[in-house]
Amino acid sequence: MDGIDKPDRINNGPKAFTPAWYSVTARRLPLVELYNQVYIVVAMIMSYQIHNQWIGGRKFGANVLSSFAFLRSWSWILRYWLVVYATLTIIGIIGTAFYGPLMYLIPFLFGVPLVIIPMTYRNLVGGGCSLKFGICALVKGILAGVVFAGLSLFANYVIFSTIHLAQGLNLMPSIQSITPTYQIWLVSAAIGGFAARIAEVRGHTADYHYMVDALVEHSKD
Repeated sequence: MDGIDKPDRINNGPKAFTPAWYSVTARRLPLVELYNQVYIVVAMIMSYQIHNQWIGGRKFGANVLSSFAFLRSWSWILRYWLVVYATLTIIGIIGTAFYGPLMYLIPFLFGVPLVIIPMTYRNLVGGGCSLKFGICALVKGILAGVVFAGLSLFANYVIFSTIHLAQGLNLMPSIQSITPTYQIWLVSAAIGGFAARIAEVRGHTADYHYMVDALVEHSKD
């Protein structure tokens, strides 16, 4: 009838309200749903680990110290991400303003691997499979990469939605330059974890050969 809003028959009802900031960033960041699902898995793993730390057979004080030690062992991710992301984002936005939206990717393409690979290796090598969940360096590196990418995704929501709403600023990177940065974070951390795992395996192998040689020498005596 005239004067009455008709429901959207295709969507089987009135169209749902979507905030402007989400519609803008969701169109520009198509990996949102993928990283949401990955983050659920990561949150489950880390919550399981923290839960085990608290309900184990230790005393209360030991559980508290153990849980703080576990969280502190992952705190390096946030420290390095803050410095690297802030620096490269500023450089990328300046490059976008002067040379075009595709220039946003260049600082991340070179800067993230140069910093994140050695830093991930240094923080994970020698850790072994010490966690109760059995997470070794390679898996830790992948999880660190997911956290790096997720933090970048959240920060991009805030920064680029603000830039988009600001009138007269030609600083918005293109989708082709934003999306690959998440893979760069993930792959760089995974490479660092893989290198740390190789170093651990080689160390265990060297220790094994040393032990065998010592036993052989002892048997000869």
